[in-house]
Amino acid sequence: MHPGEFEEISYEARQRISAIQWELGRGLVFDREETEEWFGEHVPSLYKGSGKKLVLFTIAFWRSLEEHQKEGFLRAYSRMWVDEQPLWKGAPPSFKTFMQREYPHLIPYLDVFPDRNGANCLAAVAFATDASSDLYHWMQAEEFNHLMAGREEVGDISGKEVLVWRDSEGRIIHACYALNEEYVFNKHGQTMFNPWQLLTVERVIGSWGEPVIYR
Repeated sequence: MHPGEFEEISYEARQRISAIQWELGRGLVFDREETEEWFGEHVPSLYKGSGKKLVLFTIAFWRSLEEHQKEGFLRAYSRMWVDEQPLWKGAPPSFKTFMQREYPHLIPYLDVFPDRNGANCLAAVAFATDASSDLYHWMQAEEFNHLMAGREEVGDISGKEVLVWRDSEGRIIHACYALNEEYVFNKHGQTMFNPWQLLTVERVIGSWGEPVIYR
């Protein structure tokens, strides 16, 4: 939706969308209690889902916030995605040398937040494999599947593999790129609140479950 369109539809439709987003764990939907420390009583329309009062972020709500509220939210929300000590900063010198040799185009984006929405996990994989690819492109599954043509399913990770997670109906829900047997280049979502990250294979599997591995 374009900015402002969500507020133009009926409350009943907004309520249903918010409840579905909460159930799927998608989008910027929060339990009202989570937001109290960020905004106090300054909240938009409340919705219901799973017995909770839900706050759904829209651009209209974001623009209504004071600067200190925006900063408080960004600091709190970013802690859900990044550690105090970025993994790249403490990575072994041998791995940094490897990255400078094999993936110099990724280094400026490790543990970095984008400055706008749209960049998703599929685009991050495309960029890892091809530096000329648009990192900010909101890549769809059809385009990603074309990118994957020629890769075969394998049982282990040694480097240069693509890890893919699908739902029960076979739709892609996440993907990341294996740099070597230990680390991946990853982006958890398509908003500016989701950074590009260097993560361990163990950690990304802990977040998403067992992937299908393509080489």
